[in-house]
Amino acid sequence: MKKYILIIGIMVLAGSELAFGQFAEWTNYASPEYLTDHVETSNEIWFSSKAGVFQLNKTSLQITEHNRSNSDISSNSVEAVAVDGNGFIWVGTYNQAIAKFDGSTWATIPYPDSLFSTPYGFTTHCIEVDNQNKVWIGTSEGLLSYDGTNWQVYNEENGILDMNNISGLTLDNQGNIYIASDFVFKYNGTAFQKISTQPYNNSFYDKSNFVEQSNGNIWFSNTSGKLGRYDGTNWTDFPTQNSILSLGESPNGEMFFTAENQGKYIYQNGAWVKGVDIVNSDIDINEITTYFYDNQGNEWIGSHDKILINDGQNVTVKSFRTHTINDNRIEDVTVDGNGNMYIVNHNEIALFDGTTWSNFPSPTGYKLRSILFTNNDNIWVHSLQGLHYWDGTNWTLYTTQTSALPTLSINKWYFEEGTQTLWLATTQGLVKFDGTNFTVYDPSNTPLTNDYIYSFDFDNNGLMYLFVGGSSDIFTFDGTIWQNISASLPIYSFISKTMHFDNNNTFWIGTSNDGLNKLENGNWVTFDITNSNLPSNNISQIISNENGKLFIATLNGLATLENGIIEGFTIENSGISDNLIFDLAFDNNDNLWLATVNGVSVFELNTTNTTTILVKNNSLNVFPNPISTTATVTFDLNQVTENIRVKIISLDGRTVQEQLIQGRANYGTQQLEINRNQIVNGLYYLTIQTDNEQLVKSILIQD
Repeated sequence: MKKYILIIGIMVLAGSELAFGQFAEWTNYASPEYLTDHVETSNEIWFSSKAGVFQLNKTSLQITEHNRSNSDISSNSVEAVAVDGNGFIWVGTYNQAIAKFDGSTWATIPYPDSLFSTPYGFTTHCIEVDNQNKVWIGTSEGLLSYDGTNWQVYNEENGILDMNNISGLTLDNQGNIYIASDFVFKYNGTAFQKISTQPYNNSFYDKSNFVEQSNGNIWFSNTSGKLGRYDGTNWTDFPTQNSILSLGESPNGEMFFTAENQGKYIYQNGAWVKGVDIVNSDIDINEITTYFYDNQGNEWIGSHDKILINDGQNVTVKSFRTHTINDNRIEDVTVDGNGNMYIVNHNEIALFDGTTWSNFPSPTGYKLRSILFTNNDNIWVHSLQGLHYWDGTNWTLYTTQTSALPTLSINKWYFEEGTQTLWLATTQGLVKFDGTNFTVYDPSNTPLTNDYIYSFDFDNNGLMYLFVGGSSDIFTFDGTIWQNISASLPIYSFISKTMHFDNNNTFWIGTSNDGLNKLENGNWVTFDITNSNLPSNNISQIISNENGKLFIATLNGLATLENGIIEGFTIENSGISDNLIFDLAFDNNDNLWLATVNGVSVFELNTTNTTTILVKNNSLNVFPNPISTTATVTFDLNQVTENIRVKIISLDGRTVQEQLIQGRANYGTQQLEINRNQIVNGLYYLTIQTDNEQLVKSILIQD
């Protein structure tokens, strides 16, 4: 973090709603996985999911998708959705923010750091809006309220609730709020009342449902199998066995729920009995996570990424997925010789030919990790159970029991086209497969000082470089001669996670803790989070294009390196679907594909970069608040910039203080140390300005 000293005095009066730009150069492909929540407006149903928010027109059944690449929400993983009295849509994203849609524009509202003693690492679970348009949010660190200006928190730390993890919220017709944590609470606007009779041991991963029955009863369920009813006076628990996925009331007043692997149950004559399950091949009756009736009495049933609509005459099934990616944890992306993209998750391989999505007939019953093509487009797949070879017709499995393969712990692999050789960096040596035999190179038959091979790569002359565990030696191997070149290199203390030679034959090493390292003129040049815009020191992949531009995957975002300048791309300043990136690949149009923990992102490199300088989805932060003598102001930059101007402006437009921060300011968080000096008490505006952008904040000076 870069720090500056500035003599001004300020205080933030309130939180702010900040719209950040859409990113036309980014496209996201993610599976909804399942529908996390829904809300109904006059002619639409809004669904939240792990792939963003879906807006479904009840008349036309047309679906509009809102995600990171085309809408201003802070994360594709949306846990909850609600509507306020103005018809505005509110969503709670998995990370530390909520967002509002006014019918045309999205605005992200981040949680102020000052709300919690440990402001990082918590998640959003649920969201509701009360009759006064106050937004209520359930998080893993407590219950929050936001009235458009001020935030308030209710949790263990301030003694209001028994625990912090809030898994469900609802409002009844009288405006009372019901909160699910370890117990169920009722809040009447003045006091919290514990209404459930026993703890539910609510876990971080539990999802709770509330339904207000037409007779006024409040019903509660969660995915741990808990089920209860509150009649306004007494709480009743009902025994169940399996995880309850949805809870609702039919138009005739009959309560129902769906349970994992058990289908539908209905409440009749004071007891829960098995109901009649819907029969439709598109709907998995064992995994119905959404089940409700709309205001017109139509039945809606959601399973995985599909929704079934039954209007009493016709049954229609709509899919929220336009591709074949079913699992969002993407382990690998690669392109074959025909330009087809292959996307690997643990369960399957999705195939995209530039127009159409399909599923490749991958080996079934295995946890897949990565895919590799030979020069004749035969395929190798690495799974946790072995190596699988596809000859165009059949799969052949190689395991430690059926071959000389010493281990399945493979850190990197590569197919050398010239020699038709498969190379594997493993925890038990370097392994070569010539199509018939496996050969293992380890300390027993080579000069290698350890059998743990972290990584390897070939330079532009075909010479292999290997990074070896233990003593962290670097070896070269030309197919015959081994050479330990560590002593001839500058001293280093890093451990290589990945290696790369660019088109100039420059040697690059990505590490797990020490950033990006380049061998230049006999010295190691290091790029890390302290001296560059690298998003993380943990590097998972390095590739380069024909122009020599480097693309670096990290565990906290993407970076590019060109002409000595690193530019970072994260969920704060780009349309990337997630910061945690496992792999990178170029397609035949030189677009960059990213395998992330939350789907695939595609970065169109030929699109003009419209990234702004100032990060506008994070408000200016000031601490302490209020301020009488000194405070700290922080704000974020998307890219390197110079000449940041800070002004304090009175309400009548006079500039009270002005400071030009000269010199280079790097990507990331900037910090201003504030001294009140002689500014008199009153309201002011603080502006942070670059050449053609600014952030504005109302401020207060107070003794």
